[in-house]
Amino acid sequence: MIGDRIKTARGSESRKSFAEKIGVHPMTLGKYENGKVVPGGEVLAEITKYTKCEAYWLLTGESEMHSPAKTQQPENTSQCPSCADLQAELAEERTERRILAKELREINAENRTILKENGELKEKIGELKGELKARAAPKDIAISDSPADAASSRKHA
Repeated sequence: MIGDRIKTARGSESRKSFAEKIGVHPMTLGKYENGKVVPGGEVLAEITKYTKCEAYWLLTGESEMHSPAKTQQPENTSQCPSCADLQAELAEERTERRILAKELREINAENRTILKENGELKEKIGELKGELKARAAPKDIAISDSPADAASSRKHA
């Protein structure tokens, strides 16, 4: 199960810390790990990038978790002059993405409300059109056969 492989890739790192690094909420990570939700491609890419595990292994459980070349490469990020800048930029991008995702959720909620109100208004318009047609329909006029009624209506006309 992919959730088990995500747990394995996370190792002993806390769920909160790992979730922050891959850009998801810790509860969401828990749902991934428990098999209740399947992560999307972006999340899977973040997991493979952060843990340096093989994407094929993460998706299928087949092959090795780490390729031999990746496990033999030393971690020299402390010697990289631009790594700190890149980490800061990445943190900013993740923060911005979270803000935009929140705004998108709010806009979607507003759209759902507007669509619901629109449906209610269309329904009300339909009812009003029905009432208007009913009022505009000709009334049944009683027709009288008596000559007196006919003479009376001619006098008033």
